[in-house]
Amino acid sequence: MGPYNAVHMSARLLSRREVLVAAAALPHGVARAFGQASPDDGEASARFRQIEAQLAGARLGVSALHLGNGRRLRYQADEPYPMWSTYKIPIALSVLKQVEAGTERLDRMVTVDPRFFSSGSGILTDFFSRGGLALSVRNLLELMIVVSDNTATAILLESVGGGAAVTADLRAMGVTGIRVDLPNMQRAARLLPNYTLPPKEQWSAQLAWDVNAALGAVRPGTSAWEYAMKVLAEDPRDQGSPDGFVSLLQALYEHRALGRAGEDVALDIMRRCRGDALRAMLPRDVVVAHKPGGGPGSNNDVGLLEVPGGPVLAVAVLMRNSTSSGAANERAIAMASRVVFDTLTARETPR
Repeated sequence: MGPYNAVHMSARLLSRREVLVAAAALPHGVARAFGQASPDDGEASARFRQIEAQLAGARLGVSALHLGNGRRLRYQADEPYPMWSTYKIPIALSVLKQVEAGTERLDRMVTVDPRFFSSGSGILTDFFSRGGLALSVRNLLELMIVVSDNTATAILLESVGGGAAVTADLRAMGVTGIRVDLPNMQRAARLLPNYTLPPKEQWSAQLAWDVNAALGAVRPGTSAWEYAMKVLAEDPRDQGSPDGFVSLLQALYEHRALGRAGEDVALDIMRRCRGDALRAMLPRDVVVAHKPGGGPGSNNDVGLLEVPGGPVLAVAVLMRNSTSSGAANERAIAMASRVVFDTLTARETPR
């Protein structure tokens, strides 16, 4: 797996030891969230600010909603951030919306054509580059969410009509603050100075690997990094706000995005998604249905925290312009998630 794959998947599990070390290293105000008095909303914002300060150059955005009593937490939450693989949630919901409408079937078999091979995370490009592979729509959904496969994502994004169609579905759900635009190969290539993709009919596994290697060389302190950060700051495409993602998760939870059957499929897959940032510092019995993502300058994670016998919390933690390591970014997400949990369950969860 190339360097960009490892960052983009955001799937490295934090060990118990790393969690404890991270908690011990927190500033005093943040460390109180681990086992002492729960913060109020003002304290939570101060803790998010302290977490942000631990990341070099980063802008952190957090939005959270208690889906029982409507209580909210927001920190720089209405700003746009690069979505990376978190944009696969709205793509999945568009696919399932078509299934519910009868214009798509989960058991429809799809040939994995080389023109869909994409750089970044997943397994299809690496293991099935010779052709002759067919997968069901359900298989592709699983690959897109569980292992963040970008080739499966490219197939599904085209099948629903592209980014404009997904964005239209979001607006129909009442979700603003998220826009889906480009297939992953185009998103990746625009971050590379002087890189032009050939026509899509000429895409191949080799091209995907070449783009992946080039993007993996985009490192902090280089001119390529400065170029990528400038593009991400100025290009509104494939950007989303934490508030937008919480609105999407709320629509899913309240059956406004999908009917019950489609919702069950979405949540079943999201509960098995690899990546541990959002859940790493939570009590072990909290069930997390989520989708992480990451690329140059950021790691993100968005999802539902299902507390046994308690509330469901919609949480989105996104960032941009971080020059810290992927591991440090993920620890920051874990810390922010724990602050959200402690704050929003303060009067409901036994201590």
